[in-house]
Amino acid sequence: AVAIVRKDDGRFEPREIQLGADFGETLEVTAGLSEGEQVVASGQFLVDSEARLRSVLGSLSAAPAASATSAAAPATYMAQGKVESIEPDSITITHGPVPELKWPGMTMGFGKADPKAFADLKPGDSVHFEFRQGGPMDWELVSVHRMGGAK
Repeated sequence: AVAIVRKDDGRFEPREIQLGADFGETLEVTAGLSEGEQVVASGQFLVDSEARLRSVLGSLSAAPAASATSAAAPATYMAQGKVESIEPDSITITHGPVPELKWPGMTMGFGKADPKAFADLKPGDSVHFEFRQGGPMDWELVSVHRMGGAK
């Protein structure tokens, strides 16, 4: 089993754990956690961190055969959503489900390759966007297009 643990710096990390007895709403953890560590018990934590962890969680069970496909172009995914905020290195978007990744709708940050990229966007814009995995815990925008109205 995997638990999501809150680190001292406010980030989250997946941790492989061993479960013991099931007491209804309480589970015994027999290995993988230390006393005092905070475990996420609710979906109401930073969704940006959750989204970044999904890529790490996937790598926990990924086969080492990935190197055979490393020469192929990285997969891209499409979604639509609303721009929440824009930073020089990222755009935070509340988006709908991404079935290919088994993601529910969520709010998360997507990296930008260039601080000047997507300069025409502003918070509140409804967008169609394409993204890809940029690193083990990183999702980056490939393209973003404002929905409806003038471009």
